[in-house]
Amino acid sequence: MKCGINEISLKIQFLQQNIDRNPHKMYTCLEIGLELKIDYVLFQEPYIDMAMKTTISHSAYYCIIPESKEIKPRVIIFADIWS
Repeated sequence: MKCGINEISLKIQFLQQNIDRNPHKMYTCLEIGLELKIDYVLFQEPYIDMAMKTTISHSAYYCIIPESKEIKPRVIIFADIWS
């Protein structure tokens, strides 16, 4: 079904990268994601400060991370704050 000029295209874009626990690689990927208007950036082997139970932050994304305090997550997701 066509909606004419009011047609809305809904695309979800992902960027996935193995980070090797390097926070600098995470920042770089998030900046690339921002430039390319990526909705979700998925990190394998993310950097996580286990003493503070935190990771990096970015003004354009919020972090989705498991809440377990005992287990170091192997995957985390950063979602565009406007998605």
